[in-house]
Amino acid sequence: MRLSALVLTTAVLTSSSIDASAGDCNPTEILRQNIDSYQGNFTFWLASAKQLVKQNNADNKTEVGLTYKGVPFSASDVSSLSQYVSEKTSFHLSETESVSILRSTLSPESVKAYLGCIGANRGVAITIPDSAMDAEEFVVKVAWDPDYNPTDNKLDLVVAGATVTGKTDVEIKPTQSKSFVIKRDLTKPLFLSATIDGKADDISLPKTPQFTIEFAERFFPPEGENGLGISRGVGSNTTDLVTLPACVAAEAGTILLPGTAKMDVSILDSQNRAKAVIDADNTSLRVCGKISASSGAQEIKVSISGRLRVFAALAKLTN
Repeated sequence: MRLSALVLTTAVLTSSSIDASAGDCNPTEILRQNIDSYQGNFTFWLASAKQLVKQNNADNKTEVGLTYKGVPFSASDVSSLSQYVSEKTSFHLSETESVSILRSTLSPESVKAYLGCIGANRGVAITIPDSAMDAEEFVVKVAWDPDYNPTDNKLDLVVAGATVTGKTDVEIKPTQSKSFVIKRDLTKPLFLSATIDGKADDISLPKTPQFTIEFAERFFPPEGENGLGISRGVGSNTTDLVTLPACVAAEAGTILLPGTAKMDVSILDSQNRAKAVIDADNTSLRVCGKISASSGAQEIKVSISGRLRVFAALAKLTN
């Protein structure tokens, strides 16, 4: 089952463009090469986002360029949302599960390229379809393409959280693949392990999520009320600096995404004395900003008005 496309900034690769033997191959780019085909599916998005944040941290990059349902995400917002979802819904993606989910979006050639890039398994490769996250029945393929002369060509498939149709210990020759029909319990995590000649490849998938993620913008002052405003110089009685704070607190059961916070302001200022800033110490429970203005002389008018806005996220249970 093909899913719709994530709005993500990602490198576009084809399986023919990946050189698994190259010393500078990037496993994260291989895993994310097809992610644009999975728009709007939170599980695939979170798996991809966690991998991209991990790669950016390793590369000392601060911007991740992620968007989900039109909402931009910073690296810290990805971490906050992941933790919030885990606490509210008991849905957690481990590193292994994130990788396995992204592997389900790849062709067998790209799975092999990924395993070669990380120097794993020496020939055993499990390929699962993207439907494995929410389908009760699907087909898994195990390929055997060793880069040495094996002494044992017996394939053992171990499964937890599902049943397998047919034998799970079969003979397999080099360059061959075997297919297995998997019937999983969607309320339980799924684990698959294929072993041949002492070499193994593992797949771990979480239970199917029973929630949706919804977003809404929050404002201070609230929409429908007058915004904050400061006027100095002409039309006022003073030129002194004035600062007005603006804060939004998370409503019960939701979190805020500080990386989306903005001060929407209108400024009249020829002296660069009117400013709008977002606080640096915001959290997922409280986000603040402020406006300020002063005038260098009574005859010079400086004014600023506006409001704070920030996105809030809600995990809504479907069962």
